[in-house]
Parts: sequence; structure tokens; C-alpha cells
Amino acid sequence: MSWTIALQVASIAITAFQQSKQAEAESFVDTRQAQVSNEESLAAQVEAQQKEVKRRREFEALQATARYSAGYDPYGSASFQAIRAENLRSRDDDIRALEYQGAATHKHLQLETEGHMINSRSARTKGQMALGTGLTNIGGTLLRNVKPGMPTAPAASTWTGPTNVPSGPTPY
Repeated sequence: MSWTIALQVASIAITAFQQSKQAEAESFVDTRQAQVSNEESLAAQVEAQQKEVKRRREFEALQATARYSAGYDPYGSASFQAIRAENLRSRDDDIRALEYQGAATHKHLQLETEGHMINSRSARTKGQMALGTGLTNIGGTLLRNVKPGMPTAPAASTWTGPTNVPSGPTPY
């Protein structure tokens, strides 16, 4: 095999290897991004629950203040009951909005996680295909350039190169 064919084969192998490693790195990054998105999704759920608890506590504090400031049994008062009902509706609307916001954020981040995992699998496949393509190209190069009966690399015992190479340090 001539040195030009060897260079072609080496070039193809190096390119395939680099593409494979690049795809492996892309897969790693996408897997990490999927993990981050998943953790953010879980954090969004917890945050939504905390906001809901906070809103319920605010409502209870508001009701306690209203009962205290009334100075009488407020549950017998129609106006107090009307204000309480309005506050309950407001609280329930706020809680539904918080739940919706939390669910929407969670869904968005779950979809983002799935997208990163798909990208990761795609990158791994791309890397495998790069290696397969490289091997195919190497085979094609060899088939195209190596003819039957063509001498291959010389054996060590048939080397006819220079034998009077000086030994010792090379002067620069």
C-alpha cells in the first residue's frame, strides 16, 4: 500500500473518530441539560405548592384580623359573611392561578427534558453513524486503490532504505 493511500485511510479514521467524540460530547451535554430541566421542573412544583400554602395562610390571617377587629361574633353578621365569601373566592382564584402556573411551568420543563433526551439519543446515533461511515470510506478507499497483485507494505526483512544513518544527537 502506498503512503498516499495510508494517509487517506488515516485521515478518514481520524475524521470519523473526531465526529464520534464530538457526538459523544453533545450527548453528554444534552443528558446534563435534561437533568437540569428535570430538577427545575421539580423545583417549580415545590415553589407552586409553597405559594399556595402562603396564600392560604394570608387568608387565614386576614380572617383572624377581621374577627378580632369586629369585636362581636362576626359569623352572625351578613356583611362579615359577604366579605368572607368574597375573600374565599379571591383566595380560591389565586390558588387556581398558582396551580395553573405551576403545572404549566412543570409541563414546559418536562417537555424540555424530553427534548434534551431525544437530542442526546440522536447525538449518540450520529456518533455511531460517523464511525460506520468512516469504516465504509476506509473500505472504499482500499478497494479503489489496492489492486490484486499490488505489493503491500514491505516486510521488515526486505527494507532497503539507508543503513548509514549517524547515531547520536541531531545537530540543530
